[in-house]
Amino acid sequence: MDKEDIIRMAREAGVYTAHTELTLIAGLERFAAIVAAHEREKVAKWMVERSFATGHGDTVEDLLSELSWQAKERERWVGLTDDEIKEIIGPWGDTPIKGYTRKLFDQIENKLRDKNV
Repeated sequence: MDKEDIIRMAREAGVYTAHTELTLIAGLERFAAIVAAHEREKVAKWMVERSFATGHGDTVEDLLSELSWQAKERERWVGLTDDEIKEIIGPWGDTPIKGYTRKLFDQIENKLRDKNV
């Protein structure tokens, strides 16, 4: 938000006149910065509560960009295929612990999926 945006909004709100320009502009700029910081903190708090990193989000737009990127990364989660699990289990595949090993891999896979979605 720049100075012209602040003046335009002040005019729309009916608080800006030529007589108040000198003192009002400085006050409105400070006020706009406080409001922007407050909104940024609300977005940052929401992101942190949902395990998203805030990165270098100095503005709400920066935070939303960071959030968008992270959401896309979370969608890319790919688990192990049955063939990949069989390949890993390989040496234990014909032993009595085969069922337990498969169950363990399934539980690990489910936990990773929960953490990455």
